[in-house]
Amino acid sequence: MDSDDDFNSAQSTEDEFMVDDDSDVSLGDDSDLDVEDADVAFDSQDKDIKPSKKSYEVDFKVYSPGDIQAYQNRVIDEVSQILGQPAESTAILLRYARWNKERLIEQYMDKQEELLEDAGLGDDVAGVVKIAKAGSDFMCDICADDDPDLDTFAMRCGHRFCVPCWKQYLYTKIKDEGEAARIKCPGSDCNRIVDSKSLELLVAEDLKARYHVLLTRTWYNCNRYEEKSGHEARDAQAKSRQSLERYLHYYNRYANHEQSAKLDKDIYLKTERKMMQLQTTSGMSWIEVQFLEQASQALQQCRQTLKWTYAFAYYLARNNLTEIFEDNQKDLEMAVENLSEMFEKPVDQLSDLKVEMMDKTSYCNRRRVILLSDTADNLKSGNWEFNVDLSG
Repeated sequence: MDSDDDFNSAQSTEDEFMVDDDSDVSLGDDSDLDVEDADVAFDSQDKDIKPSKKSYEVDFKVYSPGDIQAYQNRVIDEVSQILGQPAESTAILLRYARWNKERLIEQYMDKQEELLEDAGLGDDVAGVVKIAKAGSDFMCDICADDDPDLDTFAMRCGHRFCVPCWKQYLYTKIKDEGEAARIKCPGSDCNRIVDSKSLELLVAEDLKARYHVLLTRTWYNCNRYEEKSGHEARDAQAKSRQSLERYLHYYNRYANHEQSAKLDKDIYLKTERKMMQLQTTSGMSWIEVQFLEQASQALQQCRQTLKWTYAFAYYLARNNLTEIFEDNQKDLEMAVENLSEMFEKPVDQLSDLKVEMMDKTSYCNRRRVILLSDTADNLKSGNWEFNVDLSG
């Protein structure tokens, strides 16, 4: 097909030929129609040509939370019928298997008891759970309340606690720590996982909504790069694209935290003014508003750590340790975003958020130390495997 420039050039030459008085050649009255027909044909061909994909563009599809929930429910129903397990137990098994239903079914058929125990279900997954009165012989092991009229609850593991303690425990796990998929029984050394049916008996509607939002995130992990299967990277071009996609995944997250750190630094510069405003509006002393400066410092340090974890992760070869590393990374990232969101609240709301912000600041600092310590220990022990040669 000729280019637009060639086509326009041809038209120009033709027009000059037509106005030549000495010429005996005439295109006749149909000449304009012929040119117009050529234009139509040319435009039609243009529409059929799809724009070529740029080398740095990455394929993706956006799923709404509703789409993800619907997909999860379909998979849960399908696997539940195959395994003969209740839906809530099947959901726990699928999250344990990272939604790989083929691998889950294979493991279930080979080592059913071991799988149920490792997933946090145990042998008894069909019992009925309900809220019951304490009775005369009960005392809550968490708060030591022994009121016989107290509402209590126990999962199938049999560890019974009062409902207020259960509610506080679940609130902390879901609201403060951002956990949902692997919330364990508060009983000492108990590995049983709280299922959705048990949880819905114990928490308020707004916390249920937060719980289900967090559950949809078990289907994907934005901080983790998912390697493509081998057949998608057979030829050199596909391997090159896969390498670029992997680089962009880690670089974009590195750049995002670098930019967020700059924004948090701007907030830090305004912290003292915000502290003075909070003193004026709430009557707090200068010492009492120091939690804002501590939160700001924690944000700066955690952003710096997270930024470099993505640079480090880019050079890591995948193994079981990288799974733990990415879980620690995701946990810190979620906590930092929650703290940053609280820090940006209007001044008149900060006094009510003081305790929550102090708890979240402490949690961020602890998770940062855990991430750094685990990484350093494995580096010192030589447990990390890298996809580049570091000997030189």
